[in-house]
Amino acid sequence: NASSTILRLADGANCNVIENEDLLEGNVNILLTNFKIDGNDANNTGTCHGIYFSIVTYSKIKNVWVYDVEDDGIFLNNYSDYNVISKNTIESVGSEGINLDNYSQYNIISENLIIDPHGSGGVMVGYPGSHSNKIIGNTIISPDHGIFVDDYVKNTLVANNYIKDCTYGGIQVKVGNTGTVIS
Repeated sequence: NASSTILRLADGANCNVIENEDLLEGNVNILLTNFKIDGNDANNTGTCHGIYFSIVTYSKIKNVWVYDVEDDGIFLNNYSDYNVISKNTIESVGSEGINLDNYSQYNIISENLIIDPHGSGGVMVGYPGSHSNKIIGNTIISPDHGIFVDDYVKNTLVANNYIKDCTYGGIQVKVGNTGTVIS
C-alpha cells in the first residue's frame, strides 16, 4: 500500500509524526502519499498522532500506511474541510483510526483499511459541528465501534463499509443526529 519510505517517530519525541505548519491560520492543498509512518508507540508517551491536521482544507492523504501510534492514526481537527483520505492502511493505533472533529466538514473518507484501532471507532465523526462528511467503502477490522458518529453531527453519509469483529457495535449513531444516511 505504501512505498519503502518510512517515517519513524524517534524515541522520546512525544509528538505527532506529521502535523501541518500553521495550527492557527491553517494550510491548504497538502498532499501526503506513498510512504509509511511508524509511531514507535512503545518509546513515546503523551499525544502522538500519526498525521494531525488543524484548519487544513483541500488536501489529500492517499496510500499511506500508519501503524503503532499512541493516539489517532489520522486526525482532522478544527475546521479541516474538503479533504480526501483514501486508500490508506491504519493499523494498531491507540485511539481512532481516522478522527474528524471540531467542525471538520465536507471530507471524504474512502477505501481505507483500518485494523485494530483502540479508541471509540475505526472512523470517528466527532462533536461539535462535524457535518456533511462521507465515509464510503472502508474496511474496518477489530475496533470498539466500526464507525462512530457522535452527538449532533449532521448530514453524514456512511455507505458500503465492511466492518468485522467489533467489541461493541458496527455503526453507532449518537443522539441529535439529523440527515445521517447509512446504506
